[in-house]
Amino acid sequence: MNELSESEDFSNKTKEELLLELEALRKENELLKIQFKRDITEREKAEQALKRSEESLRESQAIAKMGSWYQDLITYKAEWSENSYTLFGLKPYEIEPDFNYLKSKVHADDLHLIDESIEKISKLKAHIDAEMRIILPDGSIKWLEINLVPIFQDDKLVALKGTIIDINQRKLTESNLKKSESYLHSVIMAIPVALWDLDKDGTILFSGGKALSQLGLKPNERVGQNVFDLYKDAPESIAAIKRGLAGVEYIHEISAGGRNWNNYYIPHFDKAGNLYGLLGVSFDLTDQKQVEIALKHAKEQAELQENLLNITGKIAKVGGWEINLKTQKLTWTKEVYKIHEVDETFAPTVEEAINFYDQDSKEIIQKAVTDSIELGIPFDCELGIITAKGNHVQVRALGNIQFDHEGFPVCIYGTFQDITDLKNIILQLKDNIAAKDKFFSIIAHDLKAPFTGYLSLMREMVEEFNYLKISEIKEYCSILLGSAINLYNLLENLLEWSQIQRGLINIKLEKINLFDKIEKNIDLEILHSKEKEIAIHNKVAEDIYVIGDRQMLSTIFRNLISNAIKFTEKGGEIEIGTVIKPSESSFLLLGNEGEGSSDGTVEIFVKDSGIGMEPKLVTNLFKIDQKVTRLGTKDETGTGLGLILCKEFIEKQAGKIRVESEIGKGSTFYFTLPVHKELNNSYNPKIRN
Repeated sequence: MNELSESEDFSNKTKEELLLELEALRKENELLKIQFKRDITEREKAEQALKRSEESLRESQAIAKMGSWYQDLITYKAEWSENSYTLFGLKPYEIEPDFNYLKSKVHADDLHLIDESIEKISKLKAHIDAEMRIILPDGSIKWLEINLVPIFQDDKLVALKGTIIDINQRKLTESNLKKSESYLHSVIMAIPVALWDLDKDGTILFSGGKALSQLGLKPNERVGQNVFDLYKDAPESIAAIKRGLAGVEYIHEISAGGRNWNNYYIPHFDKAGNLYGLLGVSFDLTDQKQVEIALKHAKEQAELQENLLNITGKIAKVGGWEINLKTQKLTWTKEVYKIHEVDETFAPTVEEAINFYDQDSKEIIQKAVTDSIELGIPFDCELGIITAKGNHVQVRALGNIQFDHEGFPVCIYGTFQDITDLKNIILQLKDNIAAKDKFFSIIAHDLKAPFTGYLSLMREMVEEFNYLKISEIKEYCSILLGSAINLYNLLENLLEWSQIQRGLINIKLEKINLFDKIEKNIDLEILHSKEKEIAIHNKVAEDIYVIGDRQMLSTIFRNLISNAIKFTEKGGEIEIGTVIKPSESSFLLLGNEGEGSSDGTVEIFVKDSGIGMEPKLVTNLFKIDQKVTRLGTKDETGTGLGLILCKEFIEKQAGKIRVESEIGKGSTFYFTLPVHKELNNSYNPKIRN
C-alpha cells in the first residue's frame, strides 16, 4: 500500500495535477490511502482579525460618539450596535429595539422629520442626513445626527441602515458662536464709526457701524461692489486706498454725505507676510473733535471678525478674560489691564482680581462665577472696581462656562468693559430729560393761560357786542392785540430754541462791527424806550469788530435791550459798553480767510437803572426747568425764554454770560465774544438819547 505522506503539501498543486497522481496510483492496483490534513491557520487568523476589527469598531464608535443601525421596514425589527444603545442612554442590548421605540424617543417637535425623511428617501432614492432631538430615560434632551441609507427590493423600500452621531456639543458650540456673533454685531453697530473691509482687488467684503446711516447707507449695502468704481470721481480717495493696498497704513480726510470724515486704512497680511486685503475705519469729524485713535497693525489676522473685535475693543473699552479651572490661572487682555490701571507685567491671581471690586460688588461677582461653574449658566453683571491708582470705575462683566467632551467645566471666560462714561452720559441724559419735561410743563401752562383769557375776552365781546361803545371795543382789541403779540413772541422763541436743540440752526461766523449791530437793535426798540422816556447810551467804540453770527447777535441784543427797557422805570437810563480783555486762549473760528482768527475777547455789558432782582431770581435766571417771568414796570409781560435763548446763542459763539443785580439799583448783563484780530485801541463813544 502506498501512503501519501501526511506532510505532503497539496496546496501548491492544481486540481488537474492532483487527479493525475491519484489515477496513477489507482492503476497500480494498490490500496490507496490518502489522508488530507486541512490547514486552518489562515481561518483562525481571519477570525482573530475580525474580532479585532469589531472591537476596534466598537471603540471607534464610542470615541466618536456614534453608532450604527439597521431597520427592516417590513418586519419593523431593528439591529443596533452597542454604542447606539449608549447614545439613547441605555445599556447594550437592554431592550429589543424596533421602529416604534425609536419614534417614541424622538422629541415631539422633531417627530415629523422621521416621516418626512422616509418620504424624501422614497422619492429621491438617495441617502439623507437629519438632525433631531431625542429624550433620554433621565428626561434630558440630546441632539443626534441620523444618517439614513435606503435599501430597495424590486423598486420598493424595504429597509434602512445608517449611523447615529452625538452632536450635542456641536449644537452647544453653534449656539455660543451665534451669541458671540450677535454680540459682536451689536457692538459694531453701536460704535459711532463706519467700518468696511476690502479684498486685495478693492472689492467690498463687509461694511457696518452706526455712522453708515449718516452716509445714507445700510450695513453691507455695497458688498460685492468695487471701491474704485464707487470713487472714480474722487482721485484723492483712490490714491489713499491704493496706498493701503500697497501695504502702507494711511490716514486720509475726505468729505462725503455733507460731512467730514477721517479714514484709517489698515492693510491685512497673512502669516507669510503677503497682503490679502484692507480694513477701513471712518470717523465722523463734523459734530465732534477729531478722535485720535492709535490703530496698531494687526499681525496674523486670519479672519475679518478678529480684526473688527480688536478695533472695537479699543474704541468701546472692552477686554477679555479667562480662568483655567484646573490650574486657576487668570488671563487678561491688554484692555483689561488698562481698565484696572496696572502694568501688563502684572500677573493677577483670581483672588487678586476679585479684590479690585468694591465691597458690594465682591459678593455679586463671586456668586455669579460660582453659579456659572456649578450650574453651567452665563452671567452679565454691572459692578464697581477700584483701580490700582485708586480710581472708581463702573464695569460690565460678562462670563460663560466651557465644558470638555465629558461635560466637566474646564474654563470660564468672558468680556470686561469700562462703562463709566456711558453711566455718566445716561445720568446726564436723565437730568436733561427731567429738566426739559419740567420746562415743557411750564411752557404748556404759559401757552394755555393767555389762550384762556383770550377766549374769555372774545366770548364777552361777542355776547356784549351790540351794547359796547367804540372806545370799549378798541380797548378790548388792544388787550387782544397785546396778548396775541406776547403769544407770537413766545412761539417764536420756542421755535428758535427747538431749532437749537435739534441742531437745525447753522452758525455762520464772520467779522461784525459791534457798534453798528447795537445801533440797529436800539432802533428796533426806540418806540418802546420813547414811550417810557428811557435814554439808551451806546458807548461801544465804532471800530470794534467781533467774530460772531449776525442773526444770533441780533437776537441777543434785542432780548437784553428789551428786558432792560421792560424793567426800568420811566425816565431811567440804559448803557451799553465793552471791556476789552487780553487773549485767554489761542483758538481759530470758522470764517472767511483772514477773518477767522482771534487775539482775545471783548466783554459786552447792558446796564439798566431799573428795579433789579433778588439773589434767588438771579440764581434761576438761566435754568430751563425754572419759570422766571415777572411783569415789567408798566405791566409788560415776557415769554420766559428770552434769556435762555441768549445763553444758548452766546455759548454757540464760544462766549459766556453772567449777571449782576441789586434790588432798586438795576441789573447788568455781561457776555463775551471773540474779538477780531484787527481791533484798534481807539475809543469814540457815541450816545443815543
